[in-house]
Amino acid sequence: GGSQEVVMSDGFELLDYLKDNNISDRKYGEYVANFLPMLEDKDQNISCPKYLEPVNEGMVYVDPMRSNGNASNAQRKAAFTKIGNFHKEVCDVVNSKLKSGSCQPLCGGWASGWSDFVRQDFLPYKNRLVPFTKAAGKSMKFYSFHTYDSYKQSGEVLMRGGHIEGIMDLVWAHTKNQLGNPMPIIFSEFGAGSNDVWFVSESGAKGGDAKTSKSYCATRDWAILNSFTAMISQFSAHPDLILKTVPFVIEATYDSRGNPLPWSLQRKVNGKTEWTHLIKLYEILQGVKGQYYSVSTQNTKVQAHLMKDDNTFWVMLKNFSKDKQKVDLKFVDGIPTLSSAGAELRRLLLKSSSSTQSCAKSHRLPWSGVPILSLVRAGTPDHGN
Repeated sequence: GGSQEVVMSDGFELLDYLKDNNISDRKYGEYVANFLPMLEDKDQNISCPKYLEPVNEGMVYVDPMRSNGNASNAQRKAAFTKIGNFHKEVCDVVNSKLKSGSCQPLCGGWASGWSDFVRQDFLPYKNRLVPFTKAAGKSMKFYSFHTYDSYKQSGEVLMRGGHIEGIMDLVWAHTKNQLGNPMPIIFSEFGAGSNDVWFVSESGAKGGDAKTSKSYCATRDWAILNSFTAMISQFSAHPDLILKTVPFVIEATYDSRGNPLPWSLQRKVNGKTEWTHLIKLYEILQGVKGQYYSVSTQNTKVQAHLMKDDNTFWVMLKNFSKDKQKVDLKFVDGIPTLSSAGAELRRLLLKSSSSTQSCAKSHRLPWSGVPILSLVRAGTPDHGN
């Protein structure tokens, strides 16, 4: 699974298969090192993946994490040492065998689905990041995490904002201290999710685990878009240490009742396939590129970014509040005054929740009429745009 550039293996199936068939971590690493070059196809313009995560969210499936939700701190540290040793063995083999030629992926992990290190007086940091780094840090080319805002009946648990900043700060500080340099990061999944709001349990499902998606809800798309844009804005502030980010969206995918899953880019309407609102993420960011430059604002509710592509400048503004905001930008790094002549303005906003199919009470919605992301494409007075 994964994107074209990031390849990963399913945690549950992989680790159980290796265990049941008595396949060592190193032997699996040899298999991966032999398999990855086979993915290349020059005729189809398909190259070897740039990044390898040996297992997807593997820590979820390592005992006692899988079998005992009340595991002791010692048991949790042992589990993350075990998954760290797995990553070390696999990446050591891949790094050794694929160090020349056209297929040289960077090997890292741990594709963590439990990434909130600051809860419970930093216990997740102590029980997860510290033992994993001790076991595998020297063999890793990057660390990878999955960050999701969670909408629950009991309320919201938001990763955007301070929790994501905490992940980055703790990872970079700890790895610099232990390994000599801060470890680059890949956010190989990010977005929003909900188990008890967006899904319902199927009656008679074994163990009550099987779930189906509720009917399509347009404002659910906007809650996901709000999470996407907030996290993209935070990631964009660290172009030197974040290698790649992958928003969690999927092609048209339906449950057993024909309802699209919450992250689907498409859905069926009267037998025809239509885009969901999630496509707007790609529409508003289309063509945005360039070298990152510093820009600041005294408005703490808005995060600002500036990118320069030849004589074109992109200014990106993410509003983290529920109200419209005024922003005064201060450009540094010698950026000249931008021209408003011919400038292009893009805004991502829910014009009116009353005109959009709503699943009210299922989550806090983006506020009607308030842009959640704004982009300005402009040039200098001498060059226009």
